[in-house]
This record gives sequence, C-alpha cells and structure tokens, in this order.
Amino acid sequence: MNVLERTRPIASTLPPLAVQIERDRTPPADVMAGLARAGAFRMLVPAALGGEEVLPIELVEVVEQVARGDASTGWCVMVGATAGLMAAYMEEDGAREVFADPDTITCGVFAPLGRAEAHGDGYRVSGRWPFASASHHARFRMGGAVVEGKRDILHVVLRAEETTLLDTWHTSGLRGTGSDDMVAEGVLVPRSRTLRLVGGSPRHEGVLYKFPMYGLLALGVSAVATAIAQQALAAFSALATAKTPAFSRKPLAHQDAVAVDVAACEASLGAARAYVREVTLEATRRAELDGALSLALRARLRAAATHATRTAADTTSRVYEAAGGSAIYDTSPFQRHLRDVLVATQHAMVSRSSLTLAGRVMLGVDTDTSML
Repeated sequence: MNVLERTRPIASTLPPLAVQIERDRTPPADVMAGLARAGAFRMLVPAALGGEEVLPIELVEVVEQVARGDASTGWCVMVGATAGLMAAYMEEDGAREVFADPDTITCGVFAPLGRAEAHGDGYRVSGRWPFASASHHARFRMGGAVVEGKRDILHVVLRAEETTLLDTWHTSGLRGTGSDDMVAEGVLVPRSRTLRLVGGSPRHEGVLYKFPMYGLLALGVSAVATAIAQQALAAFSALATAKTPAFSRKPLAHQDAVAVDVAACEASLGAARAYVREVTLEATRRAELDGALSLALRARLRAAATHATRTAADTTSRVYEAAGGSAIYDTSPFQRHLRDVLVATQHAMVSRSSLTLAGRVMLGVDTDTSML
C-alpha cells in the first residue's frame, strides 16, 4: 500500500475528534503516531534513507485526505512532511541520525529568524521561531538562522530537548496545529545537522528533488485549504435539506439562489483543484525529462497553489453566509471551517505577493525569484 492508502483509515477517524483537537490545540499523540507509522511524515525523505520519496501529487492527495478529516491534523502532516525534505539536503550522517527511526516526526520553521555562530565543527545557535506547527510531537525541530558575519542562511536541526516551546498559539483558526513559538539558547549544533535550503542543492537525484522547496510547501498549504472547502460544502449539503429559514416555506435546498451558489462553488473549487493537479503532473513530467523545472513552471506551481487556497477561502465564506445565523455558534462546523481557511490564506507561500511574483515571471518582468 502507498501512503495515501495507509493514511485513509486514520483520516476517517478524525471528524469526531475535531472539537477535541481544537480544544487541546494539538492532535492526539496516538493519531500522530499512527500517521508516522503510515509514512505521512516521511513522504519527502529520500528512499535511500528509508523514506517514502513520493511524487509531489501524492503529497497533495495525502495532505488533502487527512485535512478533510481535520484541518489542523492535515496542517501538521503538511508541515511534518515538508520538513522531511531537509533529509535530501543534509550530509548522510546527519540525515541518518535524524531519520533513523521510521516513527520520527520532524517539524520546521523555514524563516531565518535565528542566529548561528561558527563554533569548532558546528555552530552555536540561538533564536525564536514562531509558527512551529506539529512541534509538540516532533523529535527534531528545524529553524532557519543567519550566520554571523556572513549573509548566509543556514538551517539547523535541533533535538526537541534542546529547545523550549512557548505557549503562544492562541489564534482564530487552525488552533489544533500546536504552532507555538520555538526557542533555542546557545545550542551547539554539529555541522552534520545543518543544511542549506537557500542556495544549496539536494544530495539526491530523484524527480521529487527537482521541485522547489517553496513550491512543495505552497502545494501542501493549498491542499489543506481545499480540503476545508470540500468539508464546508459537504456540511452545507446536509444542512440545506434539513433547514427551512425563518420567513420561508421552503428548505434551503429548494431555493434557486442557494442552488446557484452551491453549483458555482463546486465548479470553482473543482477547477482550482484540477489546475493544481494539472500543473503538478506537468512539472513532474518536465522534471523527469529535463532534470529541472523552468522558472515558468515554478511560477505556474505557485500561482496554482495560491489560486486554489484563495478559491477555497471564497467558497468557505460563501457557504458560511448561506448557512445563516446557525453558522455563528461554536457547535456549528461552518464557523470553524471559515476560521481555519482564513488562517491558511495568511501563509506567506500563498499570499497575494505570491501571485505578484508568479505574474511577473509570466510577463517576463525582471524580478527576484529566490522565493520561487
């Protein structure tokens, strides 16, 4: 069985746990352990190191499947899986140290918010990294750092016990991701547990590693967002047959305006998801044939992921409004779906600036493409 098949039964157990996951602000340990055993967090780890080394389309499908069960858990899978990409950039000794146990969960904050000072055969690292999703379950936690005295971005892999988590994750949505701030103070990190995601090259040759890190991250974010919108539409279909609004004699499902909105949302979301898959498969084909992805394809990947995320937010918002006053209560799934998807849109990889970057490339305008 592949990862998609192995995670399917776990995803099916998540909907009844959604309220608990949001309340606890992290998925249950047994759920995360089950996903680890299914290979969800090793999807981007090279096969040579015992990883799954899936094609990018399977990353999208797995994250979306889990997120349909619970958005926060899907987000944790997305973060843990993309953090596994660091295995392809690390020296083999370090990669094997981190990923030796197949049940290991990793997490990472790519932003270079720490500082690193060369110290012997390693670096002395300090910093504070917000948005450390899945960190409560991660045995290793990665953070970006700027090397002192250089304009060099280094990513360092810290053991969980070398870091402290601050209780900062009190948010409007995706509350169950446990994305607290991570802090390190003067930790000595051996060179074998460092890597360069910016300006570095993967040490493995598979098709997966021809994809840009930021593109894979954006695809993962979009998969969570589209899963949320799918769940919102499914919940509304159930509500529409049962609810008759005040001052109306017909259930929502029998009102023409509602039918038009549902059809339009379904078509828009389906088209956005299809475009993500089209571009991802085309990029995979070009990576196989050419051994690299052109800037044009990287731009299309980012545009597809950003468009899908923003379409998902629009769909979820329209469904929330159509559900009426009952949607505002804590007991309603619609308010949670709306809060969750709006937090997803705030991720830097799917922000409006991502469309600006992609559009400039498409138009042939000279621009900084280091984040593409």
